[in-house]
Formats: sequence, C-alpha cells, structure tokens
Amino acid sequence: MRHTTHDIIVIGAGSGGLTTAIFMQREGFRVLLVDRTKESFGGDCLNYGCVPSKALISLSKSYRGTGENDIKTILDTVKKRQNIIRTHENPDYLQSIGIDIAIGDAVFTGKTSIEVDGTSYSAKKIVIATGSRPRPLTIPGSGLPPTYTNESVFSMTQLPKEFVFIGGGPIAIELGQAFNRLGSHVTIIQSSDRILPREDPEVSQLIRDVLEADGVTIITNAAVQEIKDGGLIIKTGDDELRTINADAVFVAIGRIPNLEQLQLNKAGIKQDDKGSVVLDSTLRTTNKAVFVIGDAAGKEMFTHVAELQAQLVLRNFFSPFKKSYQSEKLGWTTFTDPEVSTFGLSKQQLGKAHMAFEEVSVSLADDDRAITEDATNGFLKIFVSKKGHILGGTMVGNRSGEVTSELLLMMHSNISLGAVLSKPFPYPISSRVIQTAAREFSAKTLYSSRTQRLLHFLYR
Repeated sequence: MRHTTHDIIVIGAGSGGLTTAIFMQREGFRVLLVDRTKESFGGDCLNYGCVPSKALISLSKSYRGTGENDIKTILDTVKKRQNIIRTHENPDYLQSIGIDIAIGDAVFTGKTSIEVDGTSYSAKKIVIATGSRPRPLTIPGSGLPPTYTNESVFSMTQLPKEFVFIGGGPIAIELGQAFNRLGSHVTIIQSSDRILPREDPEVSQLIRDVLEADGVTIITNAAVQEIKDGGLIIKTGDDELRTINADAVFVAIGRIPNLEQLQLNKAGIKQDDKGSVVLDSTLRTTNKAVFVIGDAAGKEMFTHVAELQAQLVLRNFFSPFKKSYQSEKLGWTTFTDPEVSTFGLSKQQLGKAHMAFEEVSVSLADDDRAITEDATNGFLKIFVSKKGHILGGTMVGNRSGEVTSELLLMMHSNISLGAVLSKPFPYPISSRVIQTAAREFSAKTLYSSRTQRLLHFLYR
C-alpha cells in the first residue's frame, strides 16, 4: 500500500468539508479531501437538500395553477440549476486548485491515519464532515406505495395524485407545499400537536392555515400504525384509526449522522450511548487530533451551521485562545410561502434563563411593501433586552430570510435596535419593517410626557 502524508485530512465534501479543505489549501497546507463517490461531492445540500428543494419550490410557484405537471421536465430544470453550482463543487475542479482527492469509504486505522480503497493516508489533524441521512421508516404490513426521502424524491418520474408526507418539520412542509402546487393532493401526518414544532406556536398555526387554505390536508397527533392494501392506517390522538390512501409516501422523520463506516474506535474516538460522537465545546473528539463538524456532529443540522462550525475549527487551529461553539445566536429559514425565519433565543429559552426582555411585534398588514405585493399574511416579532439589544425573534413573510439577516448581524455585533432609527431605508424595501419595530420599541421613551415636555421647552 502507498502511504501519503498530508497536513490535514477532511472526510466529507459537503459544505463544512469544502469550507475547511479550500481554506487550508489556499493557506498553503497539503490537503486530502475524501468522499464516498464522485457524485456525492457537494454534500446533501447540493445533491439532495437546499439547492434542489429551493429550485423545486421556485418552479412550483411558476407552475401553480397552470395544469402543467410534467414532473420529469420540472426535475430536469432542477438538475440544470444544480449543475451550475456543481461546476466548482466536484473532484476535478478541487484537484485543479491543488486539493488531493480520494474516492471511497474512509476507515480509521489509527489516531491520525485512515485508509481509503486500499490506500493509507495520515495527517496532523483530521476533520470529520460526513453529513447525515434520512431516518428510515419501519411500518408493519406490506404493499407500501413508492416511498421517497429527500435523497430520492428529485429522481421521481411521475407526479403522485395522492402524496402522503410523514413528518411535519421544515423538509416535509417545504416540499409538501411545492408538490401541492405542482398538482398532487398532499396529506401531512405529524406525530406532535403541530407542524414546525421548533417554531413559535403562532408561526405553526399561520403556516398551517396557509397550507390548508391551498388544499393541503394536515393531521396532527397521529402516527402510522401499519400498511394494508396499499393504504396507511394511522392512529390519531383520540385513538381513532383512519386509512389514508397514497400513491406515494415521503418520509421526513429525522436524520442520522453518517458515522458507522468510519470505525471510530480504532482512532480512540468515544461515542455516547446513542451513538453520537463525544465532543468538547470546540467540536474536538476524545482524540485530540480529530474534530467533527456539520450534521455528523449531531447538533443543529443546517448547511450554514456546518460552515460556521468549519470556520470555528479553522480559527482554533491557529489561535492560542480557543473559542467554543455556541448556538444562541443562530438563525434559520424555512422556505415556505410565506417564508419563516427564526433567530437567536426563543421566548421559552429566555423564560428558562430568567432573562428580562420586551416583545416587539409588527404585523405586515400595515407594511407598505407587503401591501403592494398582496402578501400581508405575516409578522415580525423581536425579543429585545431592556437596553435595546436583540435577543431573538421570528418573522413570517416574503424575503424574511434576507430581512432577519440584518437582525442577525445586529445581534452578533451588539447593535441596539434603536440604531436603525437613524438609518435611511430605501422605500419600500421589505427590511423597513425593522425600522417600524424599532419605533414601536422606542415609543415609550420617544412619546412619553417627559419627552414631550423637554421638546416643548427646547422648541424656541
């Protein structure tokens, strides 16, 4: 076997792995990047997640109500858009910029060594970024209709008439709305009492109302019991048994980190009782040379979190002052119509931490941009400290991801909400709603009797 030594080995060519590998190469380090197949480069996000799902969501808006539902043509367009991004997320491109590539399953053979397809490699540091996969559905019975996950749905050849989604998280809700617009009758079965359970209850209800108004059937507090004659028998919260007909089933009941094939024990890397890798606050394993980022770390499973964790690990490689991973100031967007964007701490988290805050809420019913687009079904809600600093919040509305990005920057930079009162917002961009919220927060001071007396005194 040929033995090759690198400065760093990165296992997994998704968003976290690519961020790590490309930075280290550009800084002059010898990098080995490993992934299972050539086709899997780009990770879940490019191949089965963010990119194809957002392309499909965009196309579903165009096809909505047209009666055209050639799913093959639609998904061919999705693939074309993926391939544009793939031009700089593939083995040939990465080799061209100086990164060494190994294709196959990586297996640890020691604390700083791995083997891939019969070849051994070693490095001073190793970063695991192997991502995750959909949790499988196990139901007793037979005759299950064609079953899809996010890894297979973009290869379907026929649009289902009755499409049942099991799970009520972001993946199921986004794609459920998209397929409903493409012409499927979509039924969403959720085990808990509401869809989007990580969101504020007001958000969950608003999105449910929107989906049901468009013809989506949503059944909460329900679980699939068995399959019989091609139908799904579900048990509802009141112990009622119902049969749901399905031409196809989409499963979105969680994700499992991809760790089994690595043989972590050979590298002295400990796992807990649930199989998750034991990590310290800097995402380092019990083997001090090995770090885990992205979905494989088993924390918040978002593409931008994988990138954030990669940046943290890279920073700590070179700084004597190690920084810990923190999730208190994260944000995420669910790309429904309207979009849902959440950032920072929730009201429940603030309550548990006994943190004093004020809730500022602005309805889009009075927002000029929302009115011009007939998209007033939404709101912005911000949790603000007594000194005016942003602690968290959520927004439902068009372009909420872009709007709340400004609030995320303010939160990270410790900029008070009142600072935007002096910022000129071009009229009528969507983010002007932030200034409306700032006025609401400042109203008690700006329009108090004390302020009025002072202004009358000064107005000479």
